Amino acid sequence: MWWVDDVAGGDERPDGIRANALCPGGTATGITVNADQAAHGPASLGPHFVNLGRLAQPEEQAAVILFLASEAASNVNGAILPVDDGWSAD
Repeated sequence: MWWVDDVAGGDERPDGIRANALCPGGTATGITVNADQAAHGPASLGPHFVNLGRLAQPEEQAAVILFLASEAASNVNGAILPVDDGWSAD
């Protein structure tokens, strides 16, 4: 995510342009996947989701995006924010 630091620390900052990134974890959606054990389903993905915690709702991800776009985050610049119920901290 080199571009976050590049934009956050670059010429755009004096113009009030901020660059932040949201790194979402598992999110409950209506997207379906082939869950065949021999395909890309639980057999191959399962080990990566051991410490996933709970799935976020899309609205929870959107709330963080709205915060970053709001005046409440006017001094947040160059942040890479995981929204993954602590999965990336494990």
